[in-house]
Amino acid sequence: MSGAARVVKAGYLSVKEDGLMSFIWSKRWVVLREQTLALHRSESAQQAVTLVFLSSIASSSV
Repeated sequence: MSGAARVVKAGYLSVKEDGLMSFIWSKRWVVLREQTLALHRSESAQQAVTLVFLSSIASSSV
């Protein structure tokens, strides 16, 4: 995947933490590209905290 892949949508999102911190919601900068969803600590952060490859998602629910 190229770092220059087209950004479909970007913005802040509140994400619930896992484990012992499951009661905490964190504000993350999210970048949706055609093949990935990347969560960053802030808009200026270069490295993603989490990277999800959309092709690996089998199903979702609301």
